[in-house]
Amino acid sequence: MACEDDPDCRETLQHLDEFIDAEMSPELFAQLQHHLETCPPCLEQYSEYQDLRWRIASSCGCRTAPNELRERIMTSITEVRVTAGFTTLTVRRTEIRAD
Repeated sequence: MACEDDPDCRETLQHLDEFIDAEMSPELFAQLQHHLETCPPCLEQYSEYQDLRWRIASSCGCRTAPNELRERIMTSITEVRVTAGFTTLTVRRTEIRAD
């Protein structure tokens, strides 16, 4: 078990999803990565959680949303952000109508 009384451990364990998906700032990612490298109990929790996520994902097969739902979602997206390293590109959809 991890050391829940340690604030660094608590923060690390609270952000495992974002860490695994790399959905955080580079600074926070580096901070959590360093903590995992130096805290064996948190590294064990991380490994177990990552394995659990993999097992859940692999048991779901290749199910996809129905085409109608996918089309509705895609037409409702108004902004896309892509981050690579320290650069973020934001693309906004503008709607043009001819009445």
